[in-house]
Amino acid sequence: PNTGYMQIWLQRAIIKLDLEDDFFDENICKLVENSKIELWNNDWLNDDIKNIFNKNSIIDREKIDSLDEVISNDEVLLFGEQSL
Repeated sequence: PNTGYMQIWLQRAIIKLDLEDDFFDENICKLVENSKIELWNNDWLNDDIKNIFNKNSIIDREKIDSLDEVISNDEVLLFGEQSL
């Protein structure tokens, strides 16, 4: 049931390798791959707010461009250390 989370992490791990598009099934991953999808059902919103969603992306391309190929420990440790 949580394979979407794994796809998001895997996409982060390989995003700088310039692999082909359509590698992931998870909708948020497709957004990163520049696919036009509707992530959330926003039919209930008025047209003005829908236009805001259509004009603005939740994907920060500058942040993606600034990522290193190798994931640093600091990025992983954001979630805390667990002692076994």
